[in-house]
Amino acid sequence: MASFHHTIIHQFLEKLGVHVRKLRNSPSGTSRWLYNDLLAQHSREHPGEAFTIFDIGANVGQTAYRFRHSFREARIFSFEPFPETFRQMQKNIGNLSGLRLENLGVGAEEGEIMVTLADESNPTSEINNLLAVHTGESGREAIPIKMTSVDAYCAKHGICRVNLLKSDTEGYEMAVFEGAKSMLSSRSIDAILVEVKPPQAVGDTSTAHVSQELVSAHLAPYGFEFWGLYDFIYSRATGRMDSANALYKLAGRPAA
Repeated sequence: MASFHHTIIHQFLEKLGVHVRKLRNSPSGTSRWLYNDLLAQHSREHPGEAFTIFDIGANVGQTAYRFRHSFREARIFSFEPFPETFRQMQKNIGNLSGLRLENLGVGAEEGEIMVTLADESNPTSEINNLLAVHTGESGREAIPIKMTSVDAYCAKHGICRVNLLKSDTEGYEMAVFEGAKSMLSSRSIDAILVEVKPPQAVGDTSTAHVSQELVSAHLAPYGFEFWGLYDFIYSRATGRMDSANALYKLAGRPAA
């Protein structure tokens, strides 16, 4: 995902009529027109109710900022587990309307876990993740993280439908899906945007991103179909694609 400041610059240029890319040829996963079908159906089936977006792994607010720009009428729930990163997100987007910022990790269940920062020199680094469970062997400081799950959070706050669930958790996605079983099984999540390793990443053993094949196989039984890849990130050294955002929608939704 792009940095928060790059997001502001890109949107400033767009306001001046200067496009850094042709949006219709290379849209971002946060582009509103990708979800016109879901917006139209939500308006028909639930008139007067806000379009609901879950931003899981919000980092310093860059994706929530883009969502707010694309979906002015939506209510957005942004979850960021790491305290310093959460405080930076509050500074960046805390004044925007329609956002609820949660200092929580999202995984398979509620509770608390102890993790170690992957990058101690930068507490707000995007590479810090919930997979780094603290064992005490590294000698690094342990950080307590409060956890929730999609199912538990929705039940607690009376959320019956998530129109768009975005997950960028540096490889923790399968735990996010595990904690969303009830919402997925009841077809109460319309679309999922998830950062993945592309299919051609043969031999890539890093845990920073889950594979697209694994995500597709996991979501297919719940009725999701692959829609497209967006927001490509390439290796500076090789030019090979490192990651992208994969969009999935429930099968049977009307075309835009």
